Amino acid sequence: MMNLRPGDRVHVKSHWNWPRNCSGVVAPPPPIAHGIAGEHPWHGHIRTVPGRKGPISSVWIVFDEPQKDGDDDGPYRGGEVELEFVTRVGEPSG
Repeated sequence: MMNLRPGDRVHVKSHWNWPRNCSGVVAPPPPIAHGIAGEHPWHGHIRTVPGRKGPISSVWIVFDEPQKDGDDDGPYRGGEVELEFVTRVGEPSG
């Protein structure tokens, strides 16, 4: 798992939940995100949930520009993004 810390600048590759390439900063999630996390709570700025092929880890990103999600809702100033779609700025993408 990528070792991201709050304050790290990142690039988000477009995918099903955030359809536009964008950038932002890793941050702790707001209280509302903690309130709706259910049985898979946030641990700092990271959250892991079970997936069909194994655990899925996500990080909270505060976007540089507000983003619409895959359902065209928003725009949102921040959101949960799966780590497989996040690259620290300055590192090669996978």
